[in-house]
Amino acid sequence: MRVYYVTVGPLRSNSYLLATETGREAVIIDAGDEPHKILGMIRPGMKVTKILATHGHFDHVLAVDALREVLGVEFYIHEADKAILDMLPESTERLLGERMSPPRPDGYL
Repeated sequence: MRVYYVTVGPLRSNSYLLATETGREAVIIDAGDEPHKILGMIRPGMKVTKILATHGHFDHVLAVDALREVLGVEFYIHEADKAILDMLPESTERLLGERMSPPRPDGYL
Protein backbone atom coordinates (compact mmCIF):
# COMPACT_ATOMS: atom_id res chain seq x y z
CA MET A 1 0.00 0.00 0.00
CA ARG A 2 1.15 3.51 -0.82
CA VAL A 3 0.06 6.43 1.36
CA TYR A 4 0.09 10.05 0.23
CA TYR A 5 -1.21 13.06 2.14
CA VAL A 6 -1.69 16.78 1.79
CA THR A 7 -2.64 19.38 4.40
CA VAL A 8 -5.71 21.41 3.40
CA GLY A 9 -8.18 24.00 4.59
CA PRO A 10 -8.27 26.66 7.28
CA LEU A 11 -7.91 24.09 10.06
CA ARG A 12 -4.94 22.43 8.30
CA SER A 13 -6.44 18.93 8.20
CA ASN A 14 -4.75 16.06 6.41
CA SER A 15 -6.36 14.47 3.37
CA TYR A 16 -5.05 11.07 2.33
CA LEU A 17 -4.76 9.04 -0.84
CA LEU A 18 -4.29 5.33 -0.20
CA ALA A 19 -3.19 3.42 -3.28
CA THR A 20 -2.55 -0.21 -4.05
CA GLU A 21 1.07 -1.24 -4.26
CA THR A 22 0.84 -1.11 -8.06
CA GLY A 23 -0.62 2.38 -7.83
CA ARG A 24 -3.49 1.54 -10.16
CA GLU A 25 -6.36 1.98 -7.69
CA ALA A 26 -6.76 4.37 -4.79
CA VAL A 27 -9.23 5.81 -2.31
CA ILE A 28 -9.36 9.31 -0.92
CA ILE A 29 -9.81 9.60 2.84
CA ASP A 30 -10.94 12.83 4.51
CA ALA A 31 -11.44 15.17 1.57
CA GLY A 32 -11.25 18.23 3.80
CA ASP A 33 -10.95 21.20 1.44
CA GLU A 34 -8.98 22.53 -1.52
CA PRO A 35 -9.91 19.81 -4.01
CA HIS A 36 -7.17 20.92 -6.42
CA LYS A 37 -4.54 19.94 -3.84
CA ILE A 38 -6.19 16.56 -3.28
CA LEU A 39 -6.41 15.94 -7.02
CA GLY A 40 -2.71 16.78 -7.22
CA MET A 41 -1.91 13.63 -5.25
CA ILE A 42 -3.37 11.38 -7.96
CA ARG A 43 -0.61 9.87 -10.10
CA PRO A 44 -0.91 9.21 -13.85
CA GLY A 45 -2.73 5.95 -14.51
CA MET A 46 -4.24 5.86 -11.01
CA LYS A 47 -8.00 5.31 -10.69
CA VAL A 48 -9.72 6.63 -7.56
CA THR A 49 -12.55 4.25 -6.67
CA LYS A 50 -14.25 6.04 -3.76
CA ILE A 51 -14.06 8.76 -1.13
CA LEU A 52 -14.23 7.83 2.56
CA ALA A 53 -14.48 10.04 5.64
CA THR A 54 -13.27 9.09 9.09
CA HIS A 55 -15.96 11.36 10.56
CA GLY A 56 -18.37 14.10 9.54
CA HIS A 57 -16.71 17.31 10.69
CA PHE A 58 -16.55 19.91 7.93
CA ASP A 59 -12.75 19.91 7.81
CA HIS A 60 -12.92 16.29 6.64
CA VAL A 61 -15.65 16.57 3.98
CA LEU A 62 -15.77 20.02 2.34
CA ALA A 63 -14.10 18.86 -0.89
CA VAL A 64 -16.25 15.74 -1.32
CA ASP A 65 -18.79 17.17 -3.78
CA ALA A 66 -16.17 18.82 -5.98
CA LEU A 67 -14.12 15.62 -6.09
CA ARG A 68 -17.19 13.48 -6.82
CA GLU A 69 -18.00 15.71 -9.75
CA VAL A 70 -14.49 15.47 -11.21
CA LEU A 71 -13.81 11.80 -10.43
CA GLY A 72 -17.30 10.30 -10.73
CA VAL A 73 -16.91 8.30 -7.52
CA GLU A 74 -19.12 7.64 -4.50
CA PHE A 75 -18.75 8.95 -0.95
CA TYR A 76 -19.04 6.79 2.19
CA ILE A 77 -19.02 7.56 5.90
CA HIS A 78 -20.09 5.70 9.02
CA GLU A 79 -23.81 5.97 9.63
CA ALA A 80 -23.19 7.24 13.18
CA ASP A 81 -21.78 10.44 11.64
CA LYS A 82 -24.99 11.37 9.80
CA ALA A 83 -25.99 13.79 12.59
CA ILE A 84 -22.61 15.53 12.43
CA LEU A 85 -22.95 15.96 8.65
CA ASP A 86 -26.43 17.40 9.15
CA MET A 87 -24.96 20.08 11.46
CA LEU A 88 -22.38 21.15 8.86
CA PRO A 89 -24.21 24.33 7.72
CA GLU A 90 -24.31 25.65 11.28
CA SER A 91 -20.74 24.67 12.11
CA THR A 92 -19.30 26.23 8.94
CA GLU A 93 -21.27 29.41 9.52
CA ARG A 94 -20.03 29.64 13.10
CA LEU A 95 -16.39 28.82 12.34
CA LEU A 96 -15.91 30.02 8.75
CA GLY A 97 -18.58 32.71 8.44
CA GLU A 98 -20.37 30.89 5.61
CA ARG A 99 -23.14 28.27 5.59
CA MET A 100 -22.09 25.31 3.46
CA SER A 101 -24.12 22.29 2.47
CA PRO A 102 -23.00 18.86 3.62
CA PRO A 103 -22.16 16.19 1.08
CA ARG A 104 -24.76 13.44 0.95
CA PRO A 105 -23.30 9.96 1.39
CA ASP A 106 -23.89 7.40 -1.33
CA GLY A 107 -23.78 4.74 1.37
CA TYR A 108 -22.66 4.03 4.90
CA LEU A 109 -19.80 2.02 6.34
